[in-house]
Amino acid sequence: MNKVMVVDDSTTELLMLSTALDNNGYTVIPVADSMNAVQIAIETQPSFIVLDIFMPNKSGLELCEELKTNPQTESIPILFLTSSNDINDIRRSIHMGCVDYIPKEVAIDDVVSVIRAYDCAEQLKQAWEPARCELKRLSQKYTDDVA
Repeated sequence: MNKVMVVDDSTTELLMLSTALDNNGYTVIPVADSMNAVQIAIETQPSFIVLDIFMPNKSGLELCEELKTNPQTESIPILFLTSSNDINDIRRSIHMGCVDYIPKEVAIDDVVSVIRAYDCAEQLKQAWEPARCELKRLSQKYTDDVA
């Protein structure tokens, strides 16, 4: 994972998180206008997306729904970093397939840690994929030989 798209209408929040991610080796795609976010995600294909819920024009939940129903962006993991503690927002984000929901009161380093942990898990999954395929092939070969 090298590109993280951050969507937040607060320039302060956008700058703080962008700086923290940049300092940890990520390429940051900052987006202040939620209306353009889907198109930017399609064009840049980030490895991860961080969304705020409360934004003018289009909420983070609406944006998440658009991203998760678009074939070009549906597999990109999404994390909510928001000031909302509404249980309905939390439930809705989980049902849409978000990987995490973090309150803005949490330290920025904790957000970076969540993204790094997800990145690590994805890299491990990719590294093990060839071995998994080979085990499946061998298992099938010996199953076919026995039958």
